[in-house]
Amino acid sequence: MTNTPSQARADMPWCVDSWLRAARPGCEDFVLVDDLHEARMRWESLGPAEVLVALAPRRRPGRRTHLARDFASLCGATVERFLAFPGTGGSRVLVGAAPLAAIPRSLDLLPAGRRRWRIVRALLRPLTRFGLGPWLGLEELVVAYRHTGPTTHLSATIGVPGLFRKTVVREADARGRALRFLKVGDTEASRDRIRRETRSLMLLQDRGFAQAPNLLDRNDSAHVAWLAQSPIEGRRSSDDLGPLHSTFLKTLADSHRSVLPLASIESVQRTLQDLDDLQDRVDATWWNAMNDLARGLRGVLGDRAVPCTPSHGDFTPWNLIERDEELIAIDWEFYEDAAPAGRDLCHFHLQTGILVRHVAGAELLVELLDLLRGPFRTSCCLDAEITVGFALLHQAVHDERIHAIERPPFEQVEWLRDARLEMARILALSFADATPLHLELAA
Repeated sequence: MTNTPSQARADMPWCVDSWLRAARPGCEDFVLVDDLHEARMRWESLGPAEVLVALAPRRRPGRRTHLARDFASLCGATVERFLAFPGTGGSRVLVGAAPLAAIPRSLDLLPAGRRRWRIVRALLRPLTRFGLGPWLGLEELVVAYRHTGPTTHLSATIGVPGLFRKTVVREADARGRALRFLKVGDTEASRDRIRRETRSLMLLQDRGFAQAPNLLDRNDSAHVAWLAQSPIEGRRSSDDLGPLHSTFLKTLADSHRSVLPLASIESVQRTLQDLDDLQDRVDATWWNAMNDLARGLRGVLGDRAVPCTPSHGDFTPWNLIERDEELIAIDWEFYEDAAPAGRDLCHFHLQTGILVRHVAGAELLVELLDLLRGPFRTSCCLDAEITVGFALLHQAVHDERIHAIERPPFEQVEWLRDARLEMARILALSFADATPLHLELAA
């Protein structure tokens, strides 16, 4: 008996039944086995669209597992083996163990936000070139196919377990050159994000916006949604705003500019509604500060319409790739077609300031206002304070709404929350007093 889709999602390690089905056409049903004896029993009755899956547990470094070799002994079986590297927050990075030449580039899927992970990646590359990967004592995922085996190399990042988990799959040729990336969602929330990104990429392509991946394929079923996009190879963006960022933001803004009354800006109205809904679900200190900021923005805005532009939604160095003297943005799942101008610029500076440079909220606010009054003044929505206020309120409420559903296991969540709270209080006081913020801070 094979696993039904609902059974498979509950039983299969690391969501293999969802992302492997998307990456390997023809694989429809997955059978989890514990050992070679069970594999032999199930193999004879296996259908052409069925595959066997087994998990080899961690072992002491230097000791090989023979599970893949044993599976290969099954008559007519083609075996694919994945090394499982631990990620952050319970995530996993699975890297195909063959061919060896394809592995080094696949290690880019390992976390890179912290120095220790960058060191790990640098050390692993030469090890894999000499075939030493299987000696690292990692868990292994082994898949046996009855039909003709795969001709491409896969690696996959299985996201942090929870409602918003998604899987990113890199498909490459035998030399490790990327052919496409797949994003796969198998929970209701992650499927919704995949659908949003699919719509965003389709819209950007229709408008001829070239600084985003091309949508190659998509699929949406009752249990799994996925999209396939063109590979973007290059180096990660600098953590400092520069000419390439300015050019990217101007190009994106020019693709669809508008001037709208506050009541007609869908993203702002959604933020205000979410803030109201959060009143009884979060602590009063945070809610009162954000509510004061929202009232202050309404007060200083008055009857003025708001200049709006498209917004990437998560414009940060880790979502930007530098290639051929331009930036390509990935991860468009939070895209908005009409957001108050300057949202992306503010988000970039606030995220890097808090998460990378560890700057205090008040100091970071002064930095951002100086940017908006100086080299990036053309990015402003009416004026610098209003620009920051809209961006800060949107991101704070957006994250709080998600965290009220499921709190991520990262201390950085509190760093962001505390810094945003400090900035919201300062801005709210400035709006209430109708005092230019740079004079208030100087005093």
